[in-house]
Amino acid sequence: MWHVSQRYMECVRNDVLRKRGGLLKLHCLRELMVAVRLEIGTRMRTIASFAAVLSIAVSAYANQCRTIKFNPAPRIFNRPAWNASGDHLLLVDVVAGEIESYSLSGDRERSIIRPGQDLLDFSRPNAIVSTPSGYVIMDGGSRFVLLNQALAPTRAFSIGGDPPLAWDAAPFNWAPTEGGLVAYGDLRAPNAPWKTGLFRVSWGDPLKFEFLKEMPGGAAREPYLLESDYMVRAGQRAYLLAFEPSYGVFEVDGRRLRLLQGLPPGFGRLPPLPESHGRSSMAILYAALARTKSVSGLLVAGDRLYVLLRDVAGGRRRWLLAEYDPLQQKTVAILNLPTSSEHVEVAAGNKWLAIVEKGKFLADERFAPGNVILVPVTALNALHAAGGSVESPKELCAR
Repeated sequence: MWHVSQRYMECVRNDVLRKRGGLLKLHCLRELMVAVRLEIGTRMRTIASFAAVLSIAVSAYANQCRTIKFNPAPRIFNRPAWNASGDHLLLVDVVAGEIESYSLSGDRERSIIRPGQDLLDFSRPNAIVSTPSGYVIMDGGSRFVLLNQALAPTRAFSIGGDPPLAWDAAPFNWAPTEGGLVAYGDLRAPNAPWKTGLFRVSWGDPLKFEFLKEMPGGAAREPYLLESDYMVRAGQRAYLLAFEPSYGVFEVDGRRLRLLQGLPPGFGRLPPLPESHGRSSMAILYAALARTKSVSGLLVAGDRLYVLLRDVAGGRRRWLLAEYDPLQQKTVAILNLPTSSEHVEVAAGNKWLAIVEKGKFLADERFAPGNVILVPVTALNALHAAGGSVESPKELCAR
């Protein structure tokens, strides 16, 4: 404010020279107030401009994608999930038989393993899915363990019965619901043959089973066995991907079931895979899958449903995320993911979207480790219903 006081002193000196003593005080004070207002206005504009630039810089930093690596890298995993606070990524290491918790730096901070004899213990976990109250893990082929948010087991249920007098189920893809789960897989009623399709299981003693819809079996089941996210839950509804000839998603709402269409065209063909011969053919199956243009999974971020697409053309592979509106039965945005990895798992939390790269399936029965790309959920939300196309998708991360 130095030049303001200087202006006041000049006013006083000039008025003294002009012998305006009676009006001196009032006249120069007016001059002083004008100068102060001008100075304050200038400084406030400078502060506001600085604040705006700072806000833009902070916003840009918050919306930046970043890349980390798992340390140590898990061998085989699927369906990673975020914890409730959104700052740790959980996944099941199928080989080690434990749940791994990784921080945002990529370091493993905790391992949960319970290979004991208690009814709530688990020794063969292969998937973990978050719920509003905690998590559900699949242990082996037909056992499910419910965990609280501290990852402590609270209840366990086995849906594999003893034939011929009990229900028996083998789910390939599943999603937890209030009081049970909805699954796609094989189901057998007492004294009845196996059927492949959609079914519901309600927890309790005894368990309750309900077959909802028969679907193709045989070779048509292979993608559901190799890819783990064809069934998800959004709010009170569950969604299951259906390949051609019924390309779309089945929506399960209570006892109601309907097929929704309007997914991106050209991705609905059942992946043509070689014949499976068990574990010995896993590398061949995954290699063929990596070269196939098809839907790779479903994803829920917030309450929005997304479709993960693997696009392969001219020897080039890219990954797209299509936002799908079930009410309109319409694809409302197509986003380009910053990866060309052979295989990808995507997990959405309340702060971050994790794009987990998985390389080739190797001879020693593990995936070659890749990067983990963390995308702020704010960046995903900013592209809600943003349009785009397969030919010209919107960029999720700035290049």
